[in-house]
Amino acid sequence: MNRHFAIAAASLALFACAASQTFAQEGKESTEGLDMQAARAKMMTARGSKIAYTKKFDLSALPRYEPKRKVSGTIRMWGSNYITDGFLGGYWEAAFRKHHPDAKWSHRWCSA
Repeated sequence: MNRHFAIAAASLALFACAASQTFAQEGKESTEGLDMQAARAKMMTARGSKIAYTKKFDLSALPRYEPKRKVSGTIRMWGSNYITDGFLGGYWEAAFRKHHPDAKWSHRWCSA
């Protein structure tokens, strides 16, 4: 069996198990698409809010960012929803807005 296939299959099985546990805890037994999506969103938001990496780096030696020009228009951040599950996409957007408040953001995530 291909190692990557085995990892993907195990990940899918773990997700299905976690989603079914979420439904069981809430007294729901639904496997409808929107119910499953809501359960996954709840589970991933809880997981994403947990701090898993606590090592801090000293970045004080890096030069301070100074924008060379004003950015406007729309920034399209599209990709995997894992960027928002851990709030990473929000951190990127907030940091960028400090220097470029006129930029607009468009998010589009695909389920992984």
